[in-house]
Amino acid sequence: MKLMHTIIFLVISGYASGQTYFEVGDSVSFRIKENIDGLLMIEPIDFARNTFFGESAGLNNASTTGSNVFVGFHAGTENTIGERNAYIGWRAGAANETGASNTFVGSSAGASNTGSGNTLIGYAAGEFQLTGNSNVFIGTLAGTSRTVSNENIIIGYQAGGNGDGDRNIFIGTLAGSNEPGSNKLYIDQNNTSSSPLIYGDFSSDELAVNGELGINVNTPEADIHILQSETASTGGTGGIIFESSQQNATKWQVHHSGANLSFTLDGNRRSYITPAGAYVDDESFDLPPQERSLAEASSILKAISTYTTQSDAANGSININGQSLIEHFPEAVAFDEEGTPFGVIYQKLTILTLKTIQEQQDIIEELKRNQELILSKLNDE
Repeated sequence: MKLMHTIIFLVISGYASGQTYFEVGDSVSFRIKENIDGLLMIEPIDFARNTFFGESAGLNNASTTGSNVFVGFHAGTENTIGERNAYIGWRAGAANETGASNTFVGSSAGASNTGSGNTLIGYAAGEFQLTGNSNVFIGTLAGTSRTVSNENIIIGYQAGGNGDGDRNIFIGTLAGSNEPGSNKLYIDQNNTSSSPLIYGDFSSDELAVNGELGINVNTPEADIHILQSETASTGGTGGIIFESSQQNATKWQVHHSGANLSFTLDGNRRSYITPAGAYVDDESFDLPPQERSLAEASSILKAISTYTTQSDAANGSININGQSLIEHFPEAVAFDEEGTPFGVIYQKLTILTLKTIQEQQDIIEELKRNQELILSKLNDE
């Protein structure tokens, strides 16, 4: 009864022109075609678990080739030994003779393709691709003019339409349509190859954003706008962390701590900048005070030489001679990771100067008291 229903359905459907194949059960298929007298003819054929529906669909499929579904005019018409394919649409997969594990859906989808493992969905998706494996093209005319390419993911109207590179990801209308290379990432809504919204190069691990980037914020107000996930004096998970690739490297974190811009080293805040622009560090509180006598402090200050940036001292800025600073007060010299002198730690000089002024003020006060005492005695006489 099931067989008769199937035959009646095919006859009523009117596929008298060309041939229509339809499978019933696990291994028995039938072909409906016109004989020389123009009459419909039902003929059993030995195809292995195939479903072909449409004029010339699966026309050249070998009798031992199975697990294919071809639906549409000339769908899979040239297939001979390719298996596990699904071609649905007018001329879908028409030229593929030996490819396997393909899925082509849409008129002319993969019409010229001869590869395997491709998923092409959309009108003319990958239509002119001659060879290529493991591609995913989704969208009208997606990858339509690519001829030889592999392992690409192309999604969008006319996305990746030209070029024959491999292992690319193009997402968006016309995205990457003029990119001839391989290992590229384009996310965009036009074919501007020089500045897509998001560009990447997988071979060099490079990623570029051509526009304002917001993190946890949908309307960025600058090139990079971060709305921190956490706000704390020690950073937590908020802000940006900088870490060297060296083993056991320290981690610097720059973060908003509520009112201040803070700098944290391995979870410990080391300094911050106030809203007024003042720079504050915690060195004076973390390290024990280094006691120096007035004579020692004064001699250091006297020994540190200075120079001006111009021959005219009135118009030039005064600078500290770094070599003399290393010789007389090395604590105020900053050294880089290789041990090379890099700059001056001015707050240490400030502390030294402050200590000298304090002690000098004590001496001045003592001298004033002594002077007053002497004047008092003279007046008494």
